[in-house]
Amino acid sequence: MKKKADGGASAGGQASQTVHLARHEELESTKPCLLSKSLERSYASHALLRVTSRKHPGLRLYARAHPLNFSEAVRGISMLRSIVAGALLRETEVEVQEVPEEEAELQEVVMVLMDRYLSKRDIWHLHLSMMEDKGQVIYGGFEHNLLQHIPNSRIQTLKGAEGPMRAGCVTPRTKVVFRSGSANVIVLIQVSSELLAFSLSGRPYWEVLLDCLTQLVERSFKAPGTSRLGHYVRIVLFARAWRQAPRQAESASPSCADGTPRRRQHHDPASPSSQGARWQFQDLASPCSPGSRVDFDLVTEADAEQEEPQEHKHDDFYEVFWEGVARALPPTQMLTAQIRKVLMRLRESRRSSQDPKCQGWHGVTADDLAEASRGNVLECLNMVLDHLDMHYLDRSLRITGQTIILLTAGNGLVRATSRRIYEVTDRRFLSSGPSSSKALHMICVRQPPLHPVPWIQWPGGPAPGGKEPAEGELRVRPSWIDLSYHSEVSFCPCAPAREWARASFLNLERLKRTGGPLHVPAWGEDVCAFAARRPAPTTPLPNLRVEEASREAGRTKPELWEELRIPEIRPYFRVETADESCAVHRPCKFTEYIMQPTRFSYTDVESEKINTMNDLIGCRLEARTSELVVEAAPPAGGAAARPPGAAGAEPWLADGRNLPKALHHGRVRAADGRIEWTMEPRDEGLHVSYGDYTGEDKRSVELACKYTCLVRRRAWPGPGAPSEEEAEGLPVETGEWLRCRRIFHLPMRPHWNTLDGIVSGVLSMPPALPYPVEPSVSSSEDRCPGWQLRSAIKQHLYVFIPMDEEAQSHQAILSSALQALGGGIAIGVDPFQVMEDLSAKALAPPLPVPSEPRRRAVASFEALVSGLENLLFGESSASKQGGRGRSLGIQVVPEGSKFTVSRKSCTVYTRDMGVPSAHPRSRDWFEVFYDSQFSPPKPFILVLQWLVCSSVHLVNFTLRLTRIARDNGFYMNRMPIAQLFPHPAPHWVWSGCRETNFDRLGFSAPHKVNLPTGLTTAERDRLSARLLQCWLQPPLSFLFLFSSPQLDFQVIDLEPDPPAGEGGPEPASAGWFREMSEGGSDQPSRAQKRDQSRQLFQRLKGWVLCHREGCCLIALREAYIDWYENRLVYAEANDTQASQERLYCLNELRCTFLRETHRVLSSA
Repeated sequence: MKKKADGGASAGGQASQTVHLARHEELESTKPCLLSKSLERSYASHALLRVTSRKHPGLRLYARAHPLNFSEAVRGISMLRSIVAGALLRETEVEVQEVPEEEAELQEVVMVLMDRYLSKRDIWHLHLSMMEDKGQVIYGGFEHNLLQHIPNSRIQTLKGAEGPMRAGCVTPRTKVVFRSGSANVIVLIQVSSELLAFSLSGRPYWEVLLDCLTQLVERSFKAPGTSRLGHYVRIVLFARAWRQAPRQAESASPSCADGTPRRRQHHDPASPSSQGARWQFQDLASPCSPGSRVDFDLVTEADAEQEEPQEHKHDDFYEVFWEGVARALPPTQMLTAQIRKVLMRLRESRRSSQDPKCQGWHGVTADDLAEASRGNVLECLNMVLDHLDMHYLDRSLRITGQTIILLTAGNGLVRATSRRIYEVTDRRFLSSGPSSSKALHMICVRQPPLHPVPWIQWPGGPAPGGKEPAEGELRVRPSWIDLSYHSEVSFCPCAPAREWARASFLNLERLKRTGGPLHVPAWGEDVCAFAARRPAPTTPLPNLRVEEASREAGRTKPELWEELRIPEIRPYFRVETADESCAVHRPCKFTEYIMQPTRFSYTDVESEKINTMNDLIGCRLEARTSELVVEAAPPAGGAAARPPGAAGAEPWLADGRNLPKALHHGRVRAADGRIEWTMEPRDEGLHVSYGDYTGEDKRSVELACKYTCLVRRRAWPGPGAPSEEEAEGLPVETGEWLRCRRIFHLPMRPHWNTLDGIVSGVLSMPPALPYPVEPSVSSSEDRCPGWQLRSAIKQHLYVFIPMDEEAQSHQAILSSALQALGGGIAIGVDPFQVMEDLSAKALAPPLPVPSEPRRRAVASFEALVSGLENLLFGESSASKQGGRGRSLGIQVVPEGSKFTVSRKSCTVYTRDMGVPSAHPRSRDWFEVFYDSQFSPPKPFILVLQWLVCSSVHLVNFTLRLTRIARDNGFYMNRMPIAQLFPHPAPHWVWSGCRETNFDRLGFSAPHKVNLPTGLTTAERDRLSARLLQCWLQPPLSFLFLFSSPQLDFQVIDLEPDPPAGEGGPEPASAGWFREMSEGGSDQPSRAQKRDQSRQLFQRLKGWVLCHREGCCLIALREAYIDWYENRLVYAEANDTQASQERLYCLNELRCTFLRETHRVLSSA
């Protein structure tokens, strides 16, 4: 090591040094850069060092002189081999020089997140880490930047003031963009009547749509550069079908030469000609003839004024075609071939035909299809939003971000059936829509119209091309739609300009075939065959070509496929402008309180306040569409007078971490800035204030829309299995449409005062799973109020089942209970409880479970619990402290008939865990709820709930626990909470329909089998016994999971009344808040809310049984049977073969269940 000979100095006056450059691997150290311990005295703490090469003076790498980056084992400087190789640096000596912070300041950073779920809280902490210690150095081409937050990431862009950079530092002024390589992508394919028409290329539009889908799959889902498993993809086909006309109208309808019925017009109930006839037909050519164009989208002012009746007009259909990770997608040709089969069957379908091959799409025929503009687009988007809003239940730990892609043969015009459905959709997208920056990608395979698009038209609203509403009113051109056009044909440059100009100006539906030959460019060919016969035009038409160029600019380009390959996550962090800081709002509602952080032991009070503040900021960013606003200058009286991040600005020091002064306090805004939280550390504690400037009344907040539709999930039968057409004579066929009722509403927000108290440690984590049922407890008590935290709380439900069939079987237990009960069993009675009660009375026979398999299961479970405690508590666990450490206190019953369990819980701090990601400075924690005892063959249940815990820790925990369970002979099955225990809907949508009183997943609706009516109580008990025996024995071999002989876990959704008086802020532990409102309140009283919630229960009478591997569930209720396919199993298959095997297994189990259940019911 030597000083530079010419004594050159930097702008800061520091001379450069020539040092040895070494390379190290990630196995040796995960730090990107290590410095020799001998250099520590040469530079100030946290100084920025520039690393350059004499042969490449323009190449600049940077390192930070952080105390933890110095090592005795390093001579000179050592950098990761991947970083040095990416920079093409081959020298063994480099120059190191201390430089000012501004030199390495980044203007923009684009980071791609891989294979992990990062909540907004996690992303905020990740962004916060970039700004710590004067800004951490970020390296391009390095996949493990900030390894403690995200184990796998990739820097896509590093841009400074002078252009791209190899390394740099992030400041509050840096634009940080996060993209996801593993997002939740929902692909919607609209099946409309336009798909059967012919495009300009001479092909039907459904072929053009499949070409677009092929490019989407190949260039976005299967393209290299995404995560290991890729996106989680769900493909849904949806359509609207007009209800069928009377038979006399069908028989009188004119037909084409090939027998195809004429295409009917949209039914107008207000038209005099429509009285007495359901359908009206017009004399058009067959949809399979390319010689005519149907005027699908003719818009008139009369259409805009007509309100479409909601009853008896149409049915909406949804089919979940495929679901799973992108890596498990079937070959693209196979996938498109299956969709092509559906569309071709639609093309050949006849409404009047009795031939099963002409019944189209499971009963929906081509005659029934609605036009794209009149389809169920808005309703479908609300169905999707229902799924996305429930992301916190059964939270996937490898998915970050949400994207909706809509493929349609429409042209950007959407006609809503009512203003209300559009208003609900618009409000939901703006308040809590998908987390991607572009919420909805609408890709049209037709030509754009001549009027502005996208355009939403509702009855009485502006017609397309008309005057748009004023600012503040409901917009006809929503900002959440990103519209693109897929080229149906490339225009031929060698054809006569007159013909192609005409084609580009006229609407595609109105284009008529001329008398001469129709010259169509060869599809996919570079040279048009027409060019050899006719020369190119000599007279250019510049104005027409400019118009065509502008149209081409809106069509799908490679940038779109790249955007869908790694979708951008919606920005949440920005610096406030001077105009915003001066804006004054008149508050409609204001709340404030003081938090006293007590969750973590601390000595630096100020640091704990700000750390807690960052956790509360993360919870608000996660719970709704919000953004964190950093003030351009500190408030009056602040410690720093310079802009945040400026050179020389005094940083804030907390727990050894340097942060800019601008992050002393936080301001989170939502709803376009009309809702605002402000958090600021004060002497008395962390001050939290909430301002609502929306001025919304009760009617606006409680906006809702009722909806009924038909859904199904496509069955993928395995080799030799019966097809859907062959599955006849069953109570519920695999191809049957299931009716689904929904009420679309704005999402409810958590109780912020309670949430803040839990995060700060003032309040304990409440349970959110309604389990177990305790007959001795009054049903009016809300024993699991955790659901009121809504999207802030994440949950996982795990069930441990012995792999030994002798130790897991429940058939013998049920047989003994039935023998004692006389052959019948009342609804919901737990057979295990029956055996325990008989044992307490000394009336029970010996337990019909082999003693040796039970002892093996108990010994294996004790080893499992020991491994679980080591994971949860690390070195402080009881097994590592000689029995004196922390323990879960689970009782094991090796023999006897003691089966009653209670719920226990403990708080787990990741800094104490025995997982690789644990570190002393971690502030992550989660709650574990579990059974108090294990008594085989009854399963053992464990629930995870968390508010502020990174998926990095949870993935390490679940992977290791799964391995421990498997090694000790147990299945660790994850059960779908959203299907078993959906959270209650807001009280203002409650009605007499239980189905709509809970927020359910429409695309995961269960198959329902109605039970016979008119049976006596004894007959009903015997039928329940026969059904349970049928399901517990082979070939199904299901197991009891839950049972309830009563309605339990009543829903009580009550907010605390505000205290009287106008005193100062109260601590959150008191449960009070101070509310100041202008005008009277129209909210329902506590008594009214209590009256509304009197009859809503989370647990019904009956049993829930599960497959031993957890892939299917059965719920037996008083009047019906529900068959569930565990929606979580689709994410478990990591390749195409495993996915196909899983789908085949599900289809076989479903057919077996239907066959066996039908056999029992037919004999009832």
